[in-house]
Amino acid sequence: MTQGYLIFRLITFVFLILFGSYWWLKSKEAVRKTLWTIDKLKK
Repeated sequence: MTQGYLIFRLITFVFLILFGSYWWLKSKEAVRKTLWTIDKLKK
């Protein structure tokens, strides 16, 4: 367990959180658009 390893783990952890939340927001938006499109096609 070196200082550099701990810093690397911290950066990786922060990156995963940021990427995960960004992907979640994008997928939520995509799902909303898909549902809206399906709703339009039904009418």
